[in-house]
Amino acid sequence: MIGRKLWSSLAIVTAALGALGMAKPAAAADYSNSNPEMGVMLSSIEDDTDTNNSTWELNTKPGKVLQGSVSVQNASDAAAKFTVSMEQARTNDQVNIMYLSGGTNKSLDPNMKFSNLAKVDGKDNTTVTVPAKTTVQVPITLTMPAKEFDGYVLGAVVVNKELPKGYKVEGGVTNRFVYVKTVQITESIVNPTAVLTNDKKGSVKVSDGRQIFQLPIQNNVPSYIGNMSLKAKVTYKSTGDTVLTDSQKNRSVAPNSSFTYQIPSERVMKAGKYHYVVTMTNDKTKKSWTFSDDFTVSRASATSVGIGRSIAFVPTWIWQLLALFLVLIGFLFFLLWKRRKDDEDEEETTAK
Repeated sequence: MIGRKLWSSLAIVTAALGALGMAKPAAAADYSNSNPEMGVMLSSIEDDTDTNNSTWELNTKPGKVLQGSVSVQNASDAAAKFTVSMEQARTNDQVNIMYLSGGTNKSLDPNMKFSNLAKVDGKDNTTVTVPAKTTVQVPITLTMPAKEFDGYVLGAVVVNKELPKGYKVEGGVTNRFVYVKTVQITESIVNPTAVLTNDKKGSVKVSDGRQIFQLPIQNNVPSYIGNMSLKAKVTYKSTGDTVLTDSQKNRSVAPNSSFTYQIPSERVMKAGKYHYVVTMTNDKTKKSWTFSDDFTVSRASATSVGIGRSIAFVPTWIWQLLALFLVLIGFLFFLLWKRRKDDEDEEETTAK
């Protein structure tokens, strides 16, 4: 099962809310920026094969309605608000499963859409206020479609601790505390395995003055890859010389999801033709997919990045020297202007 989480396990989402520095609460000083002071636990639920309640791994039947709950504990000395939502699994561009709205592709059967199956307190999401040193249970209902489906529905109960009213950030970083409790639903004993496809060849885009090789990938099967490794190489088409390489492990892919695999280039890729080979391997089944093709970097793209990189990589001392030179030039112009003005004043005095 992907992402097992115990009561004490916590995914901390650090939100950058300005320049570097510490967040300064103007009010609600009881909010902890380093200690979550919260806990989350799933209740027992029918058809669950995970007996420790850290996740829900459900092997159920069509038309069944399952009732459960999530316990939200507030361990702080003041009341706190928590948002509880039901989120579908998606794959981000770092090739990791995350739980956010959207991110699935058109291959997803509407009957397997997590928001259609799972409701928290009768809604897609809800906000609860939990008094200090108290635990509140929030009801969750899972309703299976009437027609049996093959494969997996992968989602999560996501509990987010809200910033208290009056908590203001003047600039800096503050921690946002989020618990993610995964929910896996299947109705079959034998399920399909994930299949990665690519319907658009790789290319290079320019973002923030940097070239990035990108390759769109789809998993159109209602199954996931929990542990995937990948290797990639980009070479000059004419010489075969290596331009970019990448090697990663412990990647994951959600069911019925699309993502864009990316490799940032550390140097300017000159205008011309290139060739790429990207291999992704399901380390559990040993199934591999290899994507290869040619692509072209335009002269305009290479030139714009080259100019930007040239400016970006100018040493700091040169900029400082240039600034000092401009100050000296300005000072000389001031002296010349002042001397000219003094001469004009002297001529006027003599004329009188």
